[in-house]
Amino acid sequence: MLVGLARTSTTEQQAGLEHQIENLKKLGCEKLFIEEVSSVGQRPVLEQAIDWVREGDALCVTTLSRLARSVPHLWQIIQRFEKKKVSLRILDMGVDTATSNGRLLLNLIGSIVQWEREVMLERQAIGIKKPRRKVNSGAEFPWHVVKQMKSFVSRTRA
Repeated sequence: MLVGLARTSTTEQQAGLEHQIENLKKLGCEKLFIEEVSSVGQRPVLEQAIDWVREGDALCVTTLSRLARSVPHLWQIIQRFEKKKVSLRILDMGVDTATSNGRLLLNLIGSIVQWEREVMLERQAIGIKKPRRKVNSGAEFPWHVVKQMKSFVSRTRA
């Protein structure tokens, strides 16, 4: 049986959710699990889907990002599927873990997705630190204004 999982991070992403549901129905999913929650927090609907699938079923998602937030999280899910003899289909990548090629592609793609996320987080951290560094290091702090203010204060006191 084909089982679909659709997820959005917020309720404002209704169009994206509807698009996922439409694609999963076109594929022939007989059961759909729909989740409107960030992938970072608790995922009760994902847990329900994993508990619900049975041997021989395939859990289908439109994109990898709808399923897992990181490579370790993905591997946890995959291990649970393997124990239950359930496969995973990722529609936009044409990945089906019921095949050896699908399992290979999933490993490669998962590593790239994790790398991409880590690079994005590194860039965010650099972007956050950069303005602080400029002010704290004094490199671009307007010390000449401070000197002018001190000069003005000392002249007015005299």
